[in-house]
Order: sequence, then C-alpha cells, then structure tokens
Amino acid sequence: CTVYVGSMSATATADDTELCEGESTTLHALPTGGSGNYSYSWTPANSLNNANIQNPVATPPVGNITYSCHVTDNSWGSSQDVSVSIVVHPDEVEHTNATICSGEVYDFYGEAVSEPGVYEHQEQTQYGCIKTIYLHLDNWPTYDETTVTAYICPGESYSFYGTNYYES
Repeated sequence: CTVYVGSMSATATADDTELCEGESTTLHALPTGGSGNYSYSWTPANSLNNANIQNPVATPPVGNITYSCHVTDNSWGSSQDVSVSIVVHPDEVEHTNATICSGEVYDFYGEAVSEPGVYEHQEQTQYGCIKTIYLHLDNWPTYDETTVTAYICPGESYSFYGTNYYES
C-alpha cells in the first residue's frame, strides 16, 4: 500500500502589472506540489479570454483590478486562492482651440498650419500611454475694405457709418 500525502501551494503573476487602455497581459497561476492534475477558475471572468485555464489573457478595463484564481488539485482535493493586481492607465485626449488671421501660420508641435481645420498630434503620457491632442484651428473673418469717393459742396456734410464729415 502506498499513501501519498501532498500539499499544494500556488502563486499568481502577470506578464505586465501596469498597462495602458486596451492593452492585454497574460496571467499565470503557478501551483507547486500536489498531484499535477489541477483545475483553474479565474475571476472576474468578463475581461479574460478563458477563465478556466492556467494562463488566460486579460484585457482589463481602466483602473485597478485584482484577478483571483481558485486553483484545485483534482486528485488530492486541496485548493488555494491566489491573486494578482493590474493597474490600467487611460489614454488621454485634449482639445485646443486657436484662431488666426488669414495668411498667418500657427505652430502646432513643430508643424506650420495655416488652413482652418482639425489637426492631430500624438505623444506619450508619463505611463507610456497615448495622449492625443486635437487642434481646432479657425481663421478670423476677413473684411473687405471699401474705398468710398464722395463729393460734397461747401457747407454740406457726408455721413459715413454714423459720422458726419464736413471737409475732405
């Protein structure tokens, strides 16, 4: 008669514990000891490609999230709960408005822009995530300069936009 007395222990890790919005990482449940006939149940499952495997791929939402795994030794009946925490930083978006005169140039991160429109520039945040900056560029309206030639006789006046003129 052979009696096996085993104990299983487990740990949890992730390839990356700090991500940017939309990125993925692989989680790892690492059991040691026991029979080697393990089953896995990860939670929360909604952002995992498969919650019942040893190494699921997680695409977590923005914020802090902790994934827990219930590791069971199916032959010997022992189990352990392990967890790993992930921080997901958001991508950033910034909108800037500017107005210039027709014919002027606006320096937008080293790009000389002069036509009205929306321009985009991307850079990295302190966490290495994407920051998109949108420039909404407008032109001041142009006004026509009108030259008016008017003739008046001595003693008369000429009204121009509400101002009366009595001489040239």
